[in-house]
Amino acid sequence: MRKFLSVFLAILVIAASLAGFSALAEEELYEIEVMTDSADWDLSTDTKVGQYIADEFGIVFKNIYYAGDIREKQSMNLAAGEIGEIVYMQRNDMVSAYYNAGVLLCLEDCLAQMPNFTERFEAQLERWRQPTGGKLYKWETNTPNTIYESCEVAIRSDILELCDWKMPTTVSELIDLLKKAKEAYPTTVDGMMTVGMTVPFAESYGLQGIACIGYEKGGKYLSIGNEGVVFNWVEDRFEDYFLIPETKESLKMFHTMYQEGILDVESFTDFCDQTQGKMATGQALAVWYTTWLATVPNQELHAAGLDDYQYVSCFIQLDSQAEAGEPRSFKIETARPFDSWAISTSCRYPERVIELLDWASSDEGQVLLQCGFEGETYTVDADGKRVPTEALLNSTREDRIAWGIDGLFEFLPRDVSQNSSDGQYFYLPNEPIYKDQVTCTERQREVYNKMGFDYSTQWGDEHGVFVDTGSSGSVVLDATSEFSKIQQQMVDCRVKWSAQLIMAESDEEFESVWAEAMAEYDLLDHQSVVDEYNRLYQEIK
Repeated sequence: MRKFLSVFLAILVIAASLAGFSALAEEELYEIEVMTDSADWDLSTDTKVGQYIADEFGIVFKNIYYAGDIREKQSMNLAAGEIGEIVYMQRNDMVSAYYNAGVLLCLEDCLAQMPNFTERFEAQLERWRQPTGGKLYKWETNTPNTIYESCEVAIRSDILELCDWKMPTTVSELIDLLKKAKEAYPTTVDGMMTVGMTVPFAESYGLQGIACIGYEKGGKYLSIGNEGVVFNWVEDRFEDYFLIPETKESLKMFHTMYQEGILDVESFTDFCDQTQGKMATGQALAVWYTTWLATVPNQELHAAGLDDYQYVSCFIQLDSQAEAGEPRSFKIETARPFDSWAISTSCRYPERVIELLDWASSDEGQVLLQCGFEGETYTVDADGKRVPTEALLNSTREDRIAWGIDGLFEFLPRDVSQNSSDGQYFYLPNEPIYKDQVTCTERQREVYNKMGFDYSTQWGDEHGVFVDTGSSGSVVLDATSEFSKIQQQMVDCRVKWSAQLIMAESDEEFESVWAEAMAEYDLLDHQSVVDEYNRLYQEIK
């Protein structure tokens, strides 16, 4: 009996301790640090939505901003054991590395407590399990995504008058325009020398990814990362990134620009900050791919009375794609490993994070996170449809940051689709009838009209096809495998030779350097990597 009483008392003590711990967890304002490569706020409570989360869930997020190669930083943190409570991992190979290190919390057994999460992302769950042994350890944000993001070319709007306000939709047309613009506008109004085309090649995705990304402007290939392969959606298979003809044509495009003196020679050392700085003064006549950088410079140019310098995003294709009459392929992403997140085993109160994740996955959570507050950013009409207020339609980026909407909480699941109960986009400015009013400045809308378009993405709608990336974005090589080692060598080889090809002194030297690059590349067993991707893809399917 005494032994029984001792055990019983011990259980009571443990239960009391756990109850006290639970009460402490509920009372404590729980601050979670989140590492990110893009931050519009320091504390989530700087925003109205963030304050709501703090009030309702007792959680405050603190952004830890990191400039540089974020994947390299993620790898360094893993090696050093510096694992945050919520972990950001770019692409599935990084997810596998964290999983293999045993630092991620398994979410599989938590799904019963996450009905909203489970229902909303039912189609994604199996893909999210792929890099972690068939069990759920992570979620992805910005998916499903049924709107296209066109990272094309941003052009200083005044130079479009040189081509009679015709959108330059081919590389040849773009180069001709930039040559004319360099002659017509050698300096800015402030006397700064202009540069034709500038690119943040120094970014981790620079030479590795966007130097060759002309392939995605046609009708065959989808970008599923910056590694060794691309995905041919027409033939439903992976192909070698460095060997497809469009890769060479992309590099040839930059080589021609370099030869013509219209490629900014500082592109090889410029990061996004430097690129954005050249846009803010109008020094850059065009910017490749990173069209999202135009938002702040356009505001600054407007404030400086330089509206003519504002940048517009134009669609572009390689000459071979246009000549073949290929459509422009746009991704509809039902998988986005680039934006992978997980709860780590270091998390102090995982049950509170799981509760927040489930709420964020509900219609209520998605509407609040993306659209804001009823009566302030939207109203509801007699048919139950949300209608944006003038405050939202006329909002600036600063306004949306203050509200905490428009994808500011990048670590929470975000369904970028029309899957809401009212059949609308959760973020109302994604609705075509509202989009340009929110995302385009008055000058941009004026320029698109001069180019003969009723709205900014009309060319894409008329010339594009919309393709579900499906399982292709979920294929990942085992990070410890020989295939993964060979793939890194493939990437290193492509990066090494890309800069040399772009800066070749003549067309003849370009071809000579290309031959050298191919000779070195063929020393690698690159086909085995492509074959392994296709094997894994068929296995997942």
